[in-house]
Amino acid sequence: MLQAQPKDDTWAFQKIGTAFPPNPVKVLGEQNMYVALWYKHGKPIHGRSWNNGGVVECSFPYKKAELCTAQQLEGNIQVLRYCSTQETTTRKDFGTSGSNTKTVSRKQKDEHYSTVEIPSPFYGKIAQRWGLCVGRVNLNEKGGLQGALLGYVDNKTEIALFSCDGKVYERKGPELNEMYIIMRNTVGGPPFCECENCAKAAPPAPAPPPEPAPLLELQPTPHTVSVGTTKKLKLCKCFTQGRKKLPPRIMLDEWMDIRAGDPWPDRALVKALDKTLDTVAGENPDQYVALWYQAGEPVMGRVWNEDGKVAANFCWHNNEYKGDVGSIQLLVHRAEFVRGYDYCWIPFPEAASFDKDKEWIPVHIANSKGDISPGVLTFDGKQILGKVDVKNEKAAAGFGGKENVLEGPACATNTVVLCRKARLGYKFD
Repeated sequence: MLQAQPKDDTWAFQKIGTAFPPNPVKVLGEQNMYVALWYKHGKPIHGRSWNNGGVVECSFPYKKAELCTAQQLEGNIQVLRYCSTQETTTRKDFGTSGSNTKTVSRKQKDEHYSTVEIPSPFYGKIAQRWGLCVGRVNLNEKGGLQGALLGYVDNKTEIALFSCDGKVYERKGPELNEMYIIMRNTVGGPPFCECENCAKAAPPAPAPPPEPAPLLELQPTPHTVSVGTTKKLKLCKCFTQGRKKLPPRIMLDEWMDIRAGDPWPDRALVKALDKTLDTVAGENPDQYVALWYQAGEPVMGRVWNEDGKVAANFCWHNNEYKGDVGSIQLLVHRAEFVRGYDYCWIPFPEAASFDKDKEWIPVHIANSKGDISPGVLTFDGKQILGKVDVKNEKAAAGFGGKENVLEGPACATNTVVLCRKARLGYKFD
């Protein structure tokens, strides 16, 4: 497939507290952290933005202060988007946009990717073989503080700044090697792309029939006693040769960003119990796993196709939220050739087991305000998709204008939890 000439990055101009933009670029491995940009006296400063109840909030490090309010930022910020000049272009359309994002370690970038300087209107000048980072380079700091943070580095001084909870954190020199840089890939599509334009990997060849263990022939020596015949012994299994190396597979869940009321996506989504539910009266029986954030807390819920549009329902603090809930995330069912794990809906007692060797692990989103999983609850014999707090044995779903809760034994006996298991030969980090 011929690839188009790479287009410029697309940034959505946003005011703090306005509706979150479509198709934002998410930080690798983070559930609710997106690339943001702000200008101070003509100089670019990168920070992070997040979705709170469908609206934009953000944090930028500036000198010794964290800036996050509309008054402090004096107007618009910008949020990086996957789309190009067309509103409908998504992350899959790199064939027309000419690029896609990739995250690599700063050390890996320095060791493996050539760099050239290109004139820039900003004071930092650096361009990568896979894309252009003008002025500042975004970093994802792994570990420390309160998990990953997104900030920026000055390429002249090699000093990086991050902001969190009213403070600014500084990292510099060798400390940057273990951090991550967001780059634009202008050569080919993203790995494991499922779009119709990309070639698919051939299905794996059928496994050959097991070969008998090789025989080891023992000959008499001066130190052995011959019994008149040569003995042949089977080798131990640990001597079996030549197992084929497994191909790389993605081990992270994929959550796509979308807004309630948008056209129904063409991606395969994770469906409740993988079937049409016998659900509560008045609710759509074809329900799919969704995630929403309220006051920084992850809230699991459900979406369904309503006349070709995304309709959503969530519950939080005794209330039901539906209709225009703003930006949400949907759990994508990756293709077989992409993922190294499988999903399954597991009864609560098995999902909540403390057995460290258990195969099925609940799909969950954790942060300081909670650890929540998708689950199907049964009320009076009717099934409905909602949220489960496995640790505290509590589940809830929104319907009938309120939050309907199951706790303790009622939760354990009437809840099925979405779990996942690594395939043979693969493992989760």
